[in-house]
Amino acid sequence: MIAEQVQTKQRQDWFLISIIGGIVVLVVTALVLVLSNPNSKEFLPDDLPENIAQNYFLALEQGDYKRAYRYLSPSLASYPEDIDRFSEDIYDIWNCQPDELERSTFIAQSSNISGNRATIEMQQSRFYESRSIFNNGGSYVNDFRVLLAKEADGWRIIDSDVCWSYEWNQSPKTEDNNNEIS
Repeated sequence: MIAEQVQTKQRQDWFLISIIGGIVVLVVTALVLVLSNPNSKEFLPDDLPENIAQNYFLALEQGDYKRAYRYLSPSLASYPEDIDRFSEDIYDIWNCQPDELERSTFIAQSSNISGNRATIEMQQSRFYESRSIFNNGGSYVNDFRVLLAKEADGWRIIDSDVCWSYEWNQSPKTEDNNNEIS
């Protein structure tokens, strides 16, 4: 009888130790993943085209429009004349609203550099919440491209499929007759 009680107690102890050990392993794994995240929210050096693309979206995520504006090429056909115009243009883009960006992460996946041009394959992961008790939300992934040109002062963005105003690539209009300037 006493031997059975001792054996039952030993099984309970091992079961409890296994549960605690599992929890410790999960906590340590989570800490390692968080601390070693290569997609951290820190700006990268502005020396590579993929860093410029990554920094552009990080600046937008953080609401740092002045920094994001710096990454645009002044050679755009309708380059925003100042930071205020840039901010207005960005705010008019539905997928670039602050509440959209705070639930998104942007990651440069690959780059292709050919002379003074670069194409960066980016990935946007957007997380959303559900108001249903049967669904706790989810995420979707959007793959897109960012085009850059090497200019005298470094790489600058000349086009993007996300957080980009199509007007920036349009020829400017004259004020009096709305015709394109040649």
